[in-house]
Amino acid sequence: MLIVALVLGAATASAANRRVAIGHYQWSLPRIHLDLGEHLTWYWVGPDTLHSVTGTSPNDAGWDSDPGANTPRHDLGDTYQLTFNQPGPHLNNVKLNSRTFGRHGTRLRWGVNEKSKLDAEYYEIRHGHRSKFAGWNDWKGRVGYDATFDGHGKHFDARPGRYLAVIQASDKSHNTGKERIRRFRIR
Repeated sequence: MLIVALVLGAATASAANRRVAIGHYQWSLPRIHLDLGEHLTWYWVGPDTLHSVTGTSPNDAGWDSDPGANTPRHDLGDTYQLTFNQPGPHLNNVKLNSRTFGRHGTRLRWGVNEKSKLDAEYYEIRHGHRSKFAGWNDWKGRVGYDATFDGHGKHFDARPGRYLAVIQASDKSHNTGKERIRRFRIR
């Protein structure tokens, strides 16, 4: 089993310790946003103890609560702790020039603190809530960048209606930053 830990922000004066329980066939927190320097401790609380903590991106490849074990096996109360010292990309100032536009789009502007890839997943909004996956787009990101944001593309061919975009930056090591949500309407 794998947890996605998102490392964001500046170092804190006194690093906090966050906890995740592994038990009842799930993790108590499947996603966590951490500040730089924070510790994360996983606790095996059972009844199932056959789960591991394993890193998958290039910079966390050494993270493994069970190195060399084909099947992880833990006693109740076992722990595994990591300190997150590498930040993910920080995406800010995400703006659409217009929140209502035709199929030819508008401009999407953003700032990011390092060279990144920007991904957007689009969802239709029905009855005020995100309802149906409608497509996706991606862009290369640099500090102070902008791109065309439209309703007609290779992976997003929108009908008139209301949508939201879940926008996230990821760096070359596949670290991801905090998601940004932008709502828009295609007329």
